[in-house]
Amino acid sequence: MIDARTKLTVLHDDNAVFTDNSNKAADYTRDSFTHDLIAAEDYIYIGYTKPFNASYIELETPNVNTNTLVAEIWDGSSWASVELTDGSQGFTRSGYIEWSKADMKSTTINSLARFYIRLKPSADHSSTVYRGINLVFSEDAAMKAEFFEITNSNILPSGESSHITTHVAARNQIMQLFRKRYKKDNATTGEAMLNQWDLHDIYEVREAATFLALSKIFFNLSDSVDDNWWQKYREYNDKFEEMFSQAYESLDLDDDGVVDDTEKVPNAAPFRWNR
Repeated sequence: MIDARTKLTVLHDDNAVFTDNSNKAADYTRDSFTHDLIAAEDYIYIGYTKPFNASYIELETPNVNTNTLVAEIWDGSSWASVELTDGSQGFTRSGYIEWSKADMKSTTINSLARFYIRLKPSADHSSTVYRGINLVFSEDAAMKAEFFEITNSNILPSGESSHITTHVAARNQIMQLFRKRYKKDNATTGEAMLNQWDLHDIYEVREAATFLALSKIFFNLSDSVDDNWWQKYREYNDKFEEMFSQAYESLDLDDDGVVDDTEKVPNAAPFRWNR
């Protein structure tokens, strides 16, 4: 089931002909979609119901043509350039894209009012298959820095080329921990349940999420509490608990997408979860 509260609006603008890939982009574990970006005429619009500053692009078939993505946001009167940190390197690999949300204003594209960032390539893309455009808090590259062999075929899930499903599980668990402690207050919709778009700065949980994802992988590899995989599971689970309990949390508790001083709080409550 696709949760409409966490789904991004993902639109492909092919010379003013729009394709809505929002449902397929919402869930990394199900559908994929294909399109080419033509430098002279195409945009990808990525939008949400409030300002946001990051997304994770998971690719099934990366673009093979070197390019730079030009990013713009609607500032209330025009499309304004915004600096993009592009971990995907022009959709040639899976990765984060990040930008400042400070000046984002809502506008209507293809009859959908959202806070959009739009991306345009500097060179034509080859046929690119997207597995998802949403948000997770960890990625394979960060896990590889901790455990180099993490993307070895013997460790990857059967039939998978990445650990994206584990990153989704780690994100979901972290959000559930947040929901036990905090509720947001949306005066318009009455929405109270936190989701991934309520983190102002995902770097605050990225290291903890990396350790949690690693612990989940080794937990699934273990056959016995006496084997090496179990020891790795315990090691990284302990690191997760330590990092998460020490983190500062910038949570959008009033659901407006704006960073308020009162929304940054220390996470001082320790906890443990067991097999």
